[in-house]
Amino acid sequence: MILYVISEAIIFTRAPTFFRIQKMFSLSDAGFILTIFWIGMLISREGISFLSYRLKTRNIMIVSSLISIIALVLTIFINNTLINFIAIGFVGLGFSGFAPLILSATSTAYDSNKDIVVTIVFFFGISGNAIGPYLTKLTSSNNMVFSLALTILLMVAVLLFTLIRAFYKRNYIEL
Repeated sequence: MILYVISEAIIFTRAPTFFRIQKMFSLSDAGFILTIFWIGMLISREGISFLSYRLKTRNIMIVSSLISIIALVLTIFINNTLINFIAIGFVGLGFSGFAPLILSATSTAYDSNKDIVVTIVFFFGISGNAIGPYLTKLTSSNNMVFSLALTILLMVAVLLFTLIRAFYKRNYIEL
């Protein structure tokens, strides 16, 4: 949860500055990038709530993280305004379901003491929101691109943790 929330915090705190300074977007276009991100989040949140009854949580999380990683790479490293706008929408699509899906996966994994575990997950989410802007401050002084590309590394880590959880859960059930 903390890795995902740090990525989200970096996007909504750093993206407008990154696009304005690094990609020479106008002030209105740099702000509009966040609007597209949040629209992608809203659209996908509805889709995730519909799909969560039909697909396994881990499969949705794997696909969402792959969409996020690909869209982040396109958003950060491609210098085409239209592609940047479309890709940031897909970043929102990929990011949207993680918080509820992580809570759902956690609450099903730990039947007893579920309240304590959910409280810990919320704590990590809030901590991620606090750590994200601090990390961007540290990295942006050295490299503006890396300050936003850090989200790619964090989402790769989220994907790896999701794959590890899926692998161990599958092997644990088969034993």
